[in-house]
Amino acid sequence: MHDFDNTATPEDILLVESIARDHLGAVDSTPINIPVGSVNKVFRVACQNKLYIFRLSQDDNKDKLKEYEKERWCAEQAREAGVPTPAVLKIGTYENSVFMIQSFVDGKPCTDDSLNQSKIWQSFGSHLAGIHSIKTTGYGPNLLDGSSHSFAESWDQWVDHNIHAIHPEDVLLKRGYVNKQEHAVLKSCFESIKDTAWQFGLCHGDVSLRNAIWGEDGQVTMIDWGSARSAIVPFFDFAQIIKSEQPTLEHYNLFLNAYGIQQQSDSEIQNKTNQIALYAATDTLRWAIDHKVFARNRYIASLRWALDLYLEKINWFSHPYHEAYGL
Repeated sequence: MHDFDNTATPEDILLVESIARDHLGAVDSTPINIPVGSVNKVFRVACQNKLYIFRLSQDDNKDKLKEYEKERWCAEQAREAGVPTPAVLKIGTYENSVFMIQSFVDGKPCTDDSLNQSKIWQSFGSHLAGIHSIKTTGYGPNLLDGSSHSFAESWDQWVDHNIHAIHPEDVLLKRGYVNKQEHAVLKSCFESIKDTAWQFGLCHGDVSLRNAIWGEDGQVTMIDWGSARSAIVPFFDFAQIIKSEQPTLEHYNLFLNAYGIQQQSDSEIQNKTNQIALYAATDTLRWAIDHKVFARNRYIASLRWALDLYLEKINWFSHPYHEAYGL
């Protein structure tokens, strides 16, 4: 499996124009490719003096439709919980492609350093609190039944699977991704995770500056629910955002205060987050190996970072992920 090319072809442009005409009416101008997606091609389309976002996939229609349906359900739930996010207006298939039409949110990407980063981190905290208030059953990224908030996998079976994968012939050990002592640490960590009573809820799965838009009124809008899942709250999203964005201590404290965690010490939050970070990094690396992902270095680096955090060789703020691991 090779990295995804999100650049549109002339055929893609024509396809988006055809979908837009069928569902929205006359197209005002040529759709503009926005090369930001890692699994979809994204376009800004003007129809009858209104702007829309189109997402296009050539993946297996049945699976992609299910994923888009999950994204629509997550966005609807988040909006009901008071989290600003674009509305999903239409999902469907056209020829051999799957498409999604979303409302357009005007503003700047939150990666813009000129924006008020403190307010962005406060918004991340309050938005995640709203998302995590959405209770779920089951585990993983595949929505089973939106009406009952149930997801397809079993947490107990999944964590057992990862524990049983730790054995003398484990590929992680044989390929040198971990040594024997670290291998034993993985098993001990996962067994501790299994014995802990966790809370589950909806997780965004990819909270980051690139997945947030700063509106003219200063409102921060969350986008892209492709990585959303039922997982352990709040620690799954906490681990992901610490790795991807490496907040300063000041921004982290603003984030945590806005989230509103009560009755847990900072060290307890960090310890639990580090546990889940190690579990998630190991699980994701195994997925990459099983699916023969071509560019695997980032998954290996993620595991090394999570292990060093768990073993307290580094901490969140003095050893940012990208700097410490060359990514």
